Amino acid sequence: SFMSRYMDLVFDKVMLPTHASHHVQFLYFYMLSFKNNLVLWFLQHLWSKVIDPNVFLVIRQAAIGYIASLLSRAKYIPLSAVKEMLSQLSAWIHGYISNSDTQSTTCNPRAHAVFYSACQALFYLIAFRHKEIVLNSPKGLVFLQGLNLAKVVTCQLNPLRVCLPAVTQNFASVARHYQLAYCYSVIEHNRRNTIPLVYRDSTGAVITTQQVYLDSFFPFDPYLLTRTKKYIKDFYREYENWLPDEEKSGEVRAGEGEEEDDFIMEHSPSTNAMFTYSSSPGFLQT
Repeated sequence: SFMSRYMDLVFDKVMLPTHASHHVQFLYFYMLSFKNNLVLWFLQHLWSKVIDPNVFLVIRQAAIGYIASLLSRAKYIPLSAVKEMLSQLSAWIHGYISNSDTQSTTCNPRAHAVFYSACQALFYLIAFRHKEIVLNSPKGLVFLQGLNLAKVVTCQLNPLRVCLPAVTQNFASVARHYQLAYCYSVIEHNRRNTIPLVYRDSTGAVITTQQVYLDSFFPFDPYLLTRTKKYIKDFYREYENWLPDEEKSGEVRAGEGEEEDDFIMEHSPSTNAMFTYSSSPGFLQT
């Protein structure tokens, strides 16, 4: 079909491998709104790359970023598709954990980059879409409980250690609210057992940071071009934190950033220490 040829020639060969592209990817965001079957095909096209071990790691990670960002932001995607992808992500993650547990594997971001990207996508999606899942779908809370998030959070690979702080904190508050997993003991343990990292930035200045996080790219972070924003605003989802105040973490609270989208913060200064695909313009490393 025309779309499959277009994806092969343009998206797969140009867009997906491009480092931290800005705004051009929103052409796809707009086109995918035309037909429901098209966006469902696109999601499975990306997922096929994620689970293919023969695809380059950076492409697999980029595909995960597109999946998570599109499902979080696009209002035109049915909730059933979000739940289906959450199920697929969860099943793949649990399979990876089971295989890794037999090898006494510990947290190693370089060796398990796709796994950590998949975990971050799972956490990111739940933080964004938990309200609709619980309130607008049959047995939504039972569905979230069935993802067995506690096992993901407490596994030896320790994904909360390398996921971006904004994702970790927002997911932790959601998980606590629904009693899906208790993340704060893991977060505190990670904080106490982190060895500072010292490196030089692009100017030669010595930088000390407490932790290296996934340098993640969420391609559909808030659209900043004012003249063309009107074309996507009607089906673009902004982050809404509706949890009670006591559920919000003291480290990352809605309403503290300057951006309109409260889930989003400025880009991390630690990009030079990263080891994965590209950087998201919408997250802050603390």
